[in-house]
Amino acid sequence: MSGSPRSRARFSVALMAGLALSGCISLLPRERPVPLYSFEGPPLSVSAPPSPQALHPVTVRASLNGFERAASGDRLLTVDGDAQAFISNARWVSPAQSLFESALVTRFAAAHGRVRLLGRNEAAASDARLEFEVTRFETRYAADRSLPPQVLVEIQASLTPTTPGGTRRDRTFSVRVPASANRVRAIVAAYVRATDQALEALVAWTNAGV
Repeated sequence: MSGSPRSRARFSVALMAGLALSGCISLLPRERPVPLYSFEGPPLSVSAPPSPQALHPVTVRASLNGFERAASGDRLLTVDGDAQAFISNARWVSPAQSLFESALVTRFAAAHGRVRLLGRNEAAASDARLEFEVTRFETRYAADRSLPPQVLVEIQASLTPTTPGGTRRDRTFSVRVPASANRVRAIVAAYVRATDQALEALVAWTNAGV
């Protein structure tokens, strides 16, 4: 290449910069992707025929009024005594609060009960209001660290008929499910079971109360 030493030096610097930019991905540290999990699961199968009551459903509008703040996002919350932390290298595929609402809709749809849950944007009048708050959604460790953790799901709910003279009912649902091991997949499996059990109880209670 012709030209002065200074020109050749500038060209060499530019060439190296261009090569670095063209291969910039390979220069970044290689990190394992963070696994994404869900406790919502696939839609529940609806194999049994609808009951006569389900043909003339009672309509209920559900409202999630709160979710344990530290656990409402996409990180898995752990509680060890007074200390709170998140499980590293693991995330929910969506915020836990959104997954929980979707799981509730799925559970009601498969219940064959009297209640038809109104859609979020459905303008129809409801026969009752179901208001609930997820006050606990966490992995809890015991003082004995040789034991696997437990997943705690707790729901505080109220059911209020919209007809005159209706009586409000309140109920707390608390479910603890031990993980089979202190591993992320085992903890996620415990979340799936605990959420399903808590929602099953909530849906059954709602169907019985309207």
